[in-house]
Amino acid sequence: MKIGIIREGKVPPDQRVPLTPAQCAEVLARFPYIELAVQPSDVRRITDAEYRDAGVDLQEDLSDCDVLFGVKEVPVDQLIPDKTFFFFSHTYKLQPYNAKLLRA
Repeated sequence: MKIGIIREGKVPPDQRVPLTPAQCAEVLARFPYIELAVQPSDVRRITDAEYRDAGVDLQEDLSDCDVLFGVKEVPVDQLIPDKTFFFFSHTYKLQPYNAKLLRA
């Protein structure tokens, strides 16, 4: 299984991360059958180099990942078809600005 950490696409951008480099290193050590990839980001509070130093691959295209983790709602145009996304969202509350995401 391959897990990807997406670059946050919501505006204004969010600097938080779903997994820190240390947590990624722990996942890789405890579960050798898991692969991790992080989408590069100039906005993220934790740098790309910190993930690379923790042994995590950086890749722009995450379409080969089985599961994608993020922090906030993913813009509909950034959803990758047939993928499972985990992120925090208020889409269930039916805010009009999230109706498209809920449908997608």
